[in-house]
Amino acid sequence: MLGYFSRKSKGVGSGVDIMKNEPKAEAVKSIPNDVPMICTFDLEREAVELLEKNLFNCVTGSLGGVMEVPNTQRDSQHLLQAQHLIPENLHEFDISIIDLGCKNRVAYSRNEHLDLKHVGANVTYALLSQFPQHVFDFKPFGVNALRTRLEDFLSKGSILIIFSDSKNIVDYQLVKIASNGNTYDDSLNHSNMNFYNDFPKAINRKGTRVKPVESSLGLTELVLKYMQEGEYSVVFEHPEHWDYSLNKRVLNNEFVPLALNGGGEIVSYVHDVSGGTVFVFPQVSDKGSFLYELFNVHLAQHFPKIFPYSGQFGWLDDGSYPLPGEAELLCEKVKLQNKYQKDIEQNQKSLAAIKEDSKFLRDILTESGDKLVSAIKVYLEWLGFDSVVNMDETQRDGFEEDLQVDCGDKLLVVEVKGIGGTSTDKACSQISKIKFRRAEQRGRFDVFGLYIVNHQRYVSPVDRQNPPFTDHQVNDARLDKRGLVTTYDLYRAYFLVVGGVIKKEYVREQLFQFGVVGFHPSGMISFGQPREMYKNNTILILDIDKVSLAIGMRLVAKKGDLYSIHIIKSLRVNEVDVPEVSSGQVGVGLDKGVPNRSEILLLSDI
Repeated sequence: MLGYFSRKSKGVGSGVDIMKNEPKAEAVKSIPNDVPMICTFDLEREAVELLEKNLFNCVTGSLGGVMEVPNTQRDSQHLLQAQHLIPENLHEFDISIIDLGCKNRVAYSRNEHLDLKHVGANVTYALLSQFPQHVFDFKPFGVNALRTRLEDFLSKGSILIIFSDSKNIVDYQLVKIASNGNTYDDSLNHSNMNFYNDFPKAINRKGTRVKPVESSLGLTELVLKYMQEGEYSVVFEHPEHWDYSLNKRVLNNEFVPLALNGGGEIVSYVHDVSGGTVFVFPQVSDKGSFLYELFNVHLAQHFPKIFPYSGQFGWLDDGSYPLPGEAELLCEKVKLQNKYQKDIEQNQKSLAAIKEDSKFLRDILTESGDKLVSAIKVYLEWLGFDSVVNMDETQRDGFEEDLQVDCGDKLLVVEVKGIGGTSTDKACSQISKIKFRRAEQRGRFDVFGLYIVNHQRYVSPVDRQNPPFTDHQVNDARLDKRGLVTTYDLYRAYFLVVGGVIKKEYVREQLFQFGVVGFHPSGMISFGQPREMYKNNTILILDIDKVSLAIGMRLVAKKGDLYSIHIIKSLRVNEVDVPEVSSGQVGVGLDKGVPNRSEILLLSDI
């Protein structure tokens, strides 16, 4: 045996897995006036049940799923049946709904694929799966089978609704099975995003944020409503056609975008095709409710023949038949929407400005090389150091520290590294050589060395090894009288300063310490965790002993490495408000709630 295919004839041996002719759903008899007739393909069962519950006539089909094929050895080959299920009378349906986001798994069954009972012709065909392929995607093959049926379906004015997903193109090998042997028949290339001629070019791009566009059908607001927990995985280009009167290509005016992503790319659209209408939506949340609202509130107005028994009298809300005061309220609604949009745009501009102004904070957590050095320079200047020099820009010699901070009475030389892992002993100690050189040049021993590392920079800072220094590296740093600090510690120190927990002066002084440099505030008096907390943790019951608390003083809530400042607004002892207290059990009212299980401390002056 040479596997299923002989080297001489390239045929398929006997006893192989085979595929039946294209499986077909049982034809559905149309019932007079029972419209719209809806065929759903791979739509989640909950959505179908919701439509059926509301008296929509639904039939379920499938474009196929994903199968795990047991191609475990190099000569493994399996012939598979197509998995799509399309009603023979699809042309009689009014609506087809396709959910490309359905990830249904199809179980492999050898007995099922060996079944020849339904083959009536002298030949049949199979799809080949062979090693190393273990996952076989039937859906693009099913989409191609459906495409051949959609032209007749759309030509009578029907509606096609597609919930799009990532574009996927699959190569298929077709095998012909006949009495005289099995042979390769054809190589096929199908996409899951090719339903009709002039289907717009699709590019895979994921996201969750969409913005509106004007639409004559008023569907944009509906899309945005159900995209709050939805996702788009593909964007579309607006199709063009040749305008002979203008002698150039122009946008197809039968194609209307319904929603865009932040970059202005189309994520949802409506397209008039072959006499019918195609709606393409992203993967919205709660598809059942989305479709119910789409049918009853929107499409029933525009397709009354398809929805003779549906609709929620949407024409009553289009302004044609206003109630007293309704026009004024609708006008006010438009103003509010415009203001909301302007406020959102201003908010986005403010966010962009913050990101630009504080870019150095992100850079110290992500960058390496010159960009990291530049970000640390900005950070040190923010701390209040007057003279911070980027030594790479001085070009005095080839063996320099990255940064030099001249404080007059002392000099800080800084080595900066951005690395994917943790530091070697050599990297940690490199600054010592430069420190001694600078001390010799100055003729004084007032030079301090500092190694700043952005370690494991591809990992979220909280998940990094903190601190990343070995005991040996720390001990050597103490003996050499130099400091070790991570950019993540600098990042956290920034917010301790901004939050009023520590001062810039304290951070500056810490940078001249030996060993691992830290910025956790010390010297504060701890009250431990509160005995009790009330009113969203804004009232704490504390036990204090010989410590004065007064209204207006600041307390610190510490949870892990996070600190927050809280102002004392009231003090109560034995149900009596007091301005000050120094011992006993006291109720402390704060300006804002503290996190659960926080340690409460009295703020020091550092």
